[in-house]
Amino acid sequence: MTDNNRIIIFDTTLTEGVKIPEAIINQAKKLKIASRLEDLGVDVIEAGFPAASSFEYESVKAISLALKKAQVAALCRTNTDDIRYAWKAIRDGKQPRLHTFMNTCDQYMSQQLNMSENQAIDHVVKGIKLARSFTENVGFMAKDAFQSDKNFLCRLFAAVIQAGADTITLADTSGHTIPEELGSFIQYIQKQTPGMDQMVLGVRCYNDLGLATANTLCAITNGAGQVEVTINGIGKRAGNTSMEEVVMALYSRSNIFPRTTGIDTTKLYSINRMVSMMSGIPILPNRPILGANVFSLAQTESDQGEKNYTPILPETIGINTNLFLHKDSDQKALNTRIWEMGYELTEEEENNIFFNFKKLADKKPRIQDEDIVSLIEEEMLYGAGKFFLDYVQVSCGTTTYPTATVQILINGQAKRGCMEGIGPMDAIFKTIRMLTQTHAEFLMLQAASITKGMDAQVKISLRLSENGLVVLGNGTHSDIIIASSIAYINGLNRLEFMKKGSQKNRNNFFQNRFS
Repeated sequence: MTDNNRIIIFDTTLTEGVKIPEAIINQAKKLKIASRLEDLGVDVIEAGFPAASSFEYESVKAISLALKKAQVAALCRTNTDDIRYAWKAIRDGKQPRLHTFMNTCDQYMSQQLNMSENQAIDHVVKGIKLARSFTENVGFMAKDAFQSDKNFLCRLFAAVIQAGADTITLADTSGHTIPEELGSFIQYIQKQTPGMDQMVLGVRCYNDLGLATANTLCAITNGAGQVEVTINGIGKRAGNTSMEEVVMALYSRSNIFPRTTGIDTTKLYSINRMVSMMSGIPILPNRPILGANVFSLAQTESDQGEKNYTPILPETIGINTNLFLHKDSDQKALNTRIWEMGYELTEEEENNIFFNFKKLADKKPRIQDEDIVSLIEEEMLYGAGKFFLDYVQVSCGTTTYPTATVQILINGQAKRGCMEGIGPMDAIFKTIRMLTQTHAEFLMLQAASITKGMDAQVKISLRLSENGLVVLGNGTHSDIIIASSIAYINGLNRLEFMKKGSQKNRNNFFQNRFS
């Protein structure tokens, strides 16, 4: 365990987040997120898995060169090629780290790796020694640790310690462990592994049973000094441990958890909204800590006149409930607020956002932070791509057959069409498909109000699928019809991006890998 009470925050958003089929996080987005994670106070940022593709390699390299304070970790298997390639990606960075891993489950080792326990130990030790020849910052993660034989793990970890690793991480890869067994498992490993008391013990938990945060907090009470987490808990399947949940649990329940982190909690809100915007994965209203409903006052009769029961103040995580802009606010005031929220925009982006801000302010007297974030999303994401919504008009009612007229720009060229449907949304989507000559399957739609009141903007998230590719399209507007149209166009643009990215990856995979 660590020598002090400070928990190491090891962020895996850039590796676990990209595993979501709907998420599109390109190199520029990964670099922006990494920069904000460093500013947030994250200790270690797992930038990617360089051996996975040329895109991953280039992203990890760019992040390693850009960051100055946080350690930048490259994820790699314990084989020679992976470790050398990972080190090549981060070697010129300020604080490089190699994060090695191997699945230690008996069945996986025997059936997939064709290794006995002794062969596996020799293999891992060889990899750790190679990694240590490059840097002292070397960690080892046992995937599926809690499904592995405990006695084997003790032997393996003792050898890893002797080989020179400074951190050992237990990964609950199946997300099936419960806190009680996780705690006893960790205690056994600590007691039976020579030298473990001098190591940093880490955990990486998955949320398949909804217990990732509970398991992580249990690990902390049992001596873990490092937690591997993601912003918004994003990740494959049901996601990973949520950074904000762990950090705020430690912050608000210091009587139970006498441990601290280096996280600036006042920056949690802005980075969570940014990751949601860039990944396309929406934050549900009832999500702990940062959901839109968290700081809503209770409406039941028994709670009238009572204070909000939320255990943390909104200001603690960077939500200013008293600040708002209005139609008389100038561009300097808007730009200042955008900067305070942690966004860095170009002059052109600022000008476009201010233009849309003025249009919104004519309809809505109080412009809150959530509205500003939606304007930023609209500028940075919704308008980018092959397709752009120029205008939409619908006709519907109890005695009128739903009809939609839509004009879109395809690579700058206007194209207009009109179609009927079983409802206004159906009519719009049919018209867009006809104009774009696309065949994406519509899977689902979700609507959420961004702020309170009848003048609130609505955010639409919808899912589209085509040839095995699945994306989320997002759109925001004060009119739900227009928001849905924007979301559909955004989804089509994301599909176009993924098609090009898939082809590019196939063409460039491992190109000049060891040059």
